[in-house]
Formats: sequence, C-alpha cells, structure tokens
Amino acid sequence: MSIKKRKNIYRIHQLLAGIFSTVIAAAFLFPFAVLASSAPLPVTNFSATAPDSTSVSLSWTTSSNPDLTEFEVRYSTNPLNIGNFTLATQLTNAPAPLPGQVQSMQVSSLSANTTYYFGIREFNLASQPSPLVVVSVTTPSSGGGGGITCALPASISNFSIATSTNSMTLSWVTPADPNLAEFEVRRSTSILNDGNFTLATQLTNAPAPLPGQTQNMQATGLQTDMTYYFGIRVYNICAKASPVAYQNSENSGGGGGGGGGGGGGGGGGGGGGFYNPLPPTSPSILINNNAASTATTTVTLTLHAVNASKMAISNTPSFAGKSWETYSDKKVWELTSGEGMKRVYAIYQSPDGVATSPVSDDIVYEVYKPKAPSNISILINGGAATTATRNVALTLRADNASEMKISNTTDFSGIVWEPYVTQKPWELTAGNGTKIVYALYRSSDNLTLGPASSNIVLSIPVTPTPPGQVLGASGALDFNTIMVNWGSGRFGNIADLNGDGQVDQNDVYLLMHQWVNINVRNTSNSTYGK
Repeated sequence: MSIKKRKNIYRIHQLLAGIFSTVIAAAFLFPFAVLASSAPLPVTNFSATAPDSTSVSLSWTTSSNPDLTEFEVRYSTNPLNIGNFTLATQLTNAPAPLPGQVQSMQVSSLSANTTYYFGIREFNLASQPSPLVVVSVTTPSSGGGGGITCALPASISNFSIATSTNSMTLSWVTPADPNLAEFEVRRSTSILNDGNFTLATQLTNAPAPLPGQTQNMQATGLQTDMTYYFGIRVYNICAKASPVAYQNSENSGGGGGGGGGGGGGGGGGGGGGFYNPLPPTSPSILINNNAASTATTTVTLTLHAVNASKMAISNTPSFAGKSWETYSDKKVWELTSGEGMKRVYAIYQSPDGVATSPVSDDIVYEVYKPKAPSNISILINGGAATTATRNVALTLRADNASEMKISNTTDFSGIVWEPYVTQKPWELTAGNGTKIVYALYRSSDNLTLGPASSNIVLSIPVTPTPPGQVLGASGALDFNTIMVNWGSGRFGNIADLNGDGQVDQNDVYLLMHQWVNINVRNTSNSTYGK
C-alpha cells in the first residue's frame, strides 16, 4: 500500500475517532438534549388585572410539558417583543411550574395610571425557552380600582409538626380559595407572634398553594434538643395576607421508628399545641422627644415598654435584616437619607420571648436653609395720598424679618438696625411736597431685602400772620436784612415771616401782602415806601 493511501486511511480513522468522542462527550455533557428534544409550548390564557393603583395580578395556564423547570417573567412600560424582552425588568417571585395547572403571581410597587407590558415564557430541563406571550394592563388612578376584588384569605388549618433527627415535617390544610398565590413560612428558636414574625428565618422551599388540600413541607438543617417555632401565612393574588398560624415542636431526635424483633413499631415525634403568650405592655417610641422636624438624620429615640428585655428598631415595617438587642429607654438612631417624612419602628420582647406589635413615630427631616425676608412693604398713614403734618404713622410688613431700618433717604445714612415691628411713628422731612420713606428688612439669618418705599404729599396750610417788626438801628425797615438772609439754609432767622422753617418766596408774599406805607431810609436818607 502506498504511503499516500496509508495517510488517507489514518486521517479517516482520526476523523471517526473525533466524531465518536464528540458524541460520547455530548451524551455526558448535555444529557438533557435527549430528554427535551423540542422547546416547550407557551403558556395559555395569560391575563393581567389591576386590583389597585400600584399592583397587578398575573394569571395563566401552564403548558402540560412534564420537563418544565422555571418561568421567566419580565415587565416594561414599553411594548415587549422577543427582541427587547431580556432588557425588561425581571420578576423574581414567579412560582415553580405546575404542568397543566392555572398559576398566578402578584406584581407590586407599580405606578398609578400607567400602562405595563408583561411577558412570560417557560424553560425546560434543557434550558430551552417556550415562545414569548405578552399581555398589557393599565393601572387605575390613585385611589381608584379595577379588575378583581380580593378579600383577606383565611388562615391555614390543622397545622401540625412531625419531627425526625435533624428535620421537621410541617403539615396543614390550605384554605379553599382559588386566588391563593404563595405561602410565607418562617421559623425561630424564640416564640413567634405577629410582632416578631417578619424577623424570623424564612423557609424558601414552601410549595405552591393547592386550595382545599392537605399540604406539607420539610424544614431541614435543624439542631437536636432544640425547640423550634413556626408560623405560616398565605397570600392571594392581590398580595393580601392571611392571619399567621403558629405551631411549635421539640426536635428531640425522636420519631425515628421502633426497633428489632419482628418489625418494631414505627415511632414518631409530634408537635405541640397553639399558644398565645403575653408580650410587654404600653410600648411606645418618640423621635427627638416628639419633635415635629429635624435638620439632621441623627436623632435620639425615647423607647418604652413595660416588662421588655429586648427590642428591635428599624426604618422599615418589615424589620428586614434587624435582630434583637438589649432593651434600653434611649438610643441614638440614623434616619434614612433624603428630605421628607421619616418613620421609625420599634418592637419589644418580654423575658419569655413574646414580642409586641410594631409601634412607630414620625418626624420630618428637612435640611436647614437660611431664610431671607419676603413679602416686604411699607405704608404711610395707611396708604393716604396727602398729609397736613410731618408726623405720620408707618405700617410695616415683612415675613421672616427680625430687624428693620427706616429712613427718609435711600442711603440709610446714620440709620441703625432696630427690632422689627409692624407699626411705627415717623417724622417726614420739612417742606411741603412729595415725601418718600424707605424700609429695609433683615432676617435672623442675616439676610436682607429691600428697600421697600411709600410716598405721600406733605401739604401744610399757609396761614398769613403779621410779621414781627424788622427794623434797623434807625428805627426803619432794614431792606438789606431781608436780602442778606434770603435762602432755605437760614432757619430761625427773623426773615422767616411765616414761620415754616425756611426763608423763601412765601415770606416775600407775606411781606408784600402785609406791607403798609412805611418809610425805608438808606444812608443817604432817601425815602422808599409802598
């Protein structure tokens, strides 16, 4: 055989070996490819209803494929299609698939009066998705309603616990309510009640509700010789919760069956009964001694509960991530960031492990901002147009003002700050005519605003009066005296014949009006007269 033929045969052997190894590897690495050779069918009867303005209830019939593993549910305020589906917000509370059954889930924390688009698809064991199904719904306006109406679901019944070495089996009868969505199951080594239920450890393997049927689940990873307390409540598709049903059992390692000799009897632990222990009394909480507002997020809590040994404080009603701490009547606390109304919650526990229901107090967090005066004004004599006297009354107004300055000039020269008042007497400048008074205001934060102003016409009536005798040394009227003292700067001079505080044309008018025939002599003994 030629070397060329042998090389070709060798290459064929290599090719066949590669194909064979690939098939073997695929069988080990992708065993589900045989189990699920085709994608699952889509869900049917997919619908969305909005029971209130912030939530939506989704319902559908799951396909009958027995190899389903999970749902992928996403939503958006934009229309969905296969191209943008994976960009939409994914919901993490989708139930496990129940082939061929009607299933539902609740979507909360939505906005009122908004159209939402929801998409759902199933996945099988081979991670193959079903075709996408999309539905839309518009939430009603705030305060409105629409869709189905849900009442509070009833509590589960016949709640019992069977124990084994390191696990417990919880069993109950589910209410015959067709709108049930999910169970919330929690456990604790402390006694549970409505006040501390949400602080307990949540079990994540709760089954989907089967209305009217007896259901059970396992609580594993427990310690021996330890008493555990369990609580279960069920939610409907409107996110409304039933009352919590409580039960407890000692995990003592019993219940494991009898021994030898011809088939011993089957042992088995059992649960305890329902209980109703007493919590601390008169629980309360005050923020900053019941203040209405705070300028900082660091506050002081005043706490009180009779017969309390422990407490838990939280900024949320769920107390998520919070644990019990030793009871104290004072505690420094940090509010959440962001201005607005803040609420702090507290629950208290007695020495027997019984907790109160949450109590709370509110306070407004508002970062202090310096305030300037506002809405400033000034009126003279209540806004009168004229006055016959220089003494007037000012009406003053300024919001957030603590001090003020009043002046007859815009430069406020020589004027000092004085306490803010709403009424003040004031004297106008001398002389008839339009007078303006100015007001400047200052807040306690040292911010000013103004000036505001008001004007009024001063009109003092002129009453002619006989002038006093203005005679020179010779006993005659001294004409030069009037001429020398002319002008507004010579207050109090004898030439101010009308007594208005200045020498002007009004004095001349008065002099001319009252002038009588008199002789006025100059040094040359010339005689002048009227």
